Amino acid sequence: MQKYSNKKVGATAQCHGNDGEIVTEFEEILVQAAHGIGMELSEGEIASFHTYYREILFWNKKISLVSAKSPTDLPVKHCIDSLTAMKVIGHDCLTLLDIGAGAGFPGIPIKIMRPSLKVTLVDAHRKKVSFLKNVARKLDLSDTIVLNQRIEGLMQDEQHRGMYDCVISRATFALSKYLDMAAPFLTAHGVLIAMKGRGIDAELDGNDDITRRAGIMLAERHEISLPVIGDKRIILTFKRTD
Repeated sequence: MQKYSNKKVGATAQCHGNDGEIVTEFEEILVQAAHGIGMELSEGEIASFHTYYREILFWNKKISLVSAKSPTDLPVKHCIDSLTAMKVIGHDCLTLLDIGAGAGFPGIPIKIMRPSLKVTLVDAHRKKVSFLKNVARKLDLSDTIVLNQRIEGLMQDEQHRGMYDCVISRATFALSKYLDMAAPFLTAHGVLIAMKGRGIDAELDGNDDITRRAGIMLAERHEISLPVIGDKRIILTFKRTD
């Protein structure tokens, strides 16, 4: 595996690995932040993330995918933030549904790290779906399906109801709306994952009726500090009560 220095991030656009090869600032920050959440990336994984990064930058000029104002935004606020969800995705999770996938977070970073996972990415915006299909092709992500559909319509499709071991969304919807929409897709022993930031306690208040109607309950809450930047994240997992 390529070795990376521990130099302070954000200083230059390019630096050198121990073997003299050029290492981009994105890769440097990504590897450092991954180490901060207990992950060691292989050369192949780093290469996939770099390709993903370059595709985002290219497409971002044409359509609004993500905000990337700081050198740490894409590697940490988006890629590593997405990978924090892996701590609640067990090895018994074989199928994953990413609702409101947008630029592919968190589904694509998770797929890069878990190639055997069957991932379905859903988004209602045609141009974002085109981007996702392009990335899946460029990264050779087998067993990755991209759907251009509103989630309300997908809820009526029997081919998807009760079919996913993990359902996930990254701060795309208000919690109450997300729980209502996501629960029907879970298998009997599936896990519903909500990735949130500050203010989640206010969203949790008053959701008893929704969780009861959906037949789910809050199972775990994980509070995480993102490496390098220190931003706080909260991951909630819900499971079926029946």
